[in-house]
Amino acid sequence: MFNCGTNPQTSKKQCTIEQQLTDEKTKSVVFAWMIGNDGSGRLLAIWQTPTGVLVNRGVVLNVGAEKPVSVPYSSCLTGHCEAIANLAPDFVQKLASADSATATVYTVGGEGLTFKLSVNGLAKAIDAVKAPTAS
Repeated sequence: MFNCGTNPQTSKKQCTIEQQLTDEKTKSVVFAWMIGNDGSGRLLAIWQTPTGVLVNRGVVLNVGAEKPVSVPYSSCLTGHCEAIANLAPDFVQKLASADSATATVYTVGGEGLTFKLSVNGLAKAIDAVKAPTAS
């Protein structure tokens, strides 16, 4: 999903992309991933995961790099936990050129839950989000 709006503090147009994965049985969102521009040209990502996770493991992202990246959780609220990170330019480049991507979270029982993320059109969407534009 691609959304744009005007930042009331800067009056600049800012866009975000979001991917949601739902449980087939309950139709509820079990994993969400958003990427947006922080207003100064850097990309910020937010991952929302189920609760009942080992917070010390973080969200483990694999985008085809030699070593997966772990993003620490910033909070757990009723219904979901959240990890937030600024995306380094080299990671954005790997992400934009990735053939596949997964995110793994670990339950309190130690079981890994891996979510397959779509990278179809991701490079184009990242380009559209990168730079804020005047409204």
